[in-house]
Amino acid sequence: MILLALIMGTLITCSPAPFPGDQEEIPTKAEDVPAEVRAAAAGFCKRLGTARCKAWFWDTEDQVWESTLAGLSRTAELDIAPDGSFSELELVYDLAEVEQVLPDIATLIRAKCRNDPDVLIELSLRREAFLDDIPTLKKAWSMSGVVLEFQCSSGRDFEIDARGVCITKKVDDTTDPSSDKQPRD
Repeated sequence: MILLALIMGTLITCSPAPFPGDQEEIPTKAEDVPAEVRAAAAGFCKRLGTARCKAWFWDTEDQVWESTLAGLSRTAELDIAPDGSFSELELVYDLAEVEQVLPDIATLIRAKCRNDPDVLIELSLRREAFLDDIPTLKKAWSMSGVVLEFQCSSGRDFEIDARGVCITKKVDDTTDPSSDKQPRD
């Protein structure tokens, strides 16, 4: 029994993932982000047109560099792997926008989040090709490599794709310093 407790303790302390409810994103100064990641970000932003990196974060859960972007028509975040490769582009939508285009998904979001008015919704574009022509929510929903992520203020976190596959994650962190939203309680 003692051996099992020691093994579990070792696994927990060696785990790179945060505990549910812990903050995942660590604010990082631009000069502390690896040069190859900053260079990749500059190239990705150039492909997006008017985008530029505003703030940097290290995501301890996904093990990627995140940069909030300025210059796009909506709040956005660019995720880049430590080797400089593209991970995803996340675009923030509000529930009313989702309801106009994807009413069934908006109903699902309301049900999962119990009509939470502070739900955070992000369209996650997971193919680098989307950088050259960002699709609208309606168009994106007919493509592969696209997931709609939403998080209730309670920290419950969900992902759903156009095929209706829904993934529920454990209670996630309830604050996201990389979003423009105020901390949620």
